Amino acid sequence: MGVKLSKRDQKILEYQSKILGQIDDIFNNPESENYVGLEELSEGENMTFFLHAMANCAPNLIYQNFTGESTDNLGFNHLANRLCVQYAIKEGDGN
Repeated sequence: MGVKLSKRDQKILEYQSKILGQIDDIFNNPESENYVGLEELSEGENMTFFLHAMANCAPNLIYQNFTGESTDNLGFNHLANRLCVQYAIKEGDGN
């Protein structure tokens, strides 16, 4: 029997799947204008640069565009950490 997901978790997984589909395209579709080859990421500090851009810079820009608030990457990281804590608590735990 499979695990029953809450509507919240189903929606999160839906969005996660869509985002991962786009990231997959970046790495596995050389025809994409956004293609980044793994060989490029293995050069110098490119992997660190890519992860920083993907995990910090891009989400911060999305946040700023949606909210109109201005924050630096460290400030956004604080917000993202709060989200991690918020969603680590299971629905129905009374929190």
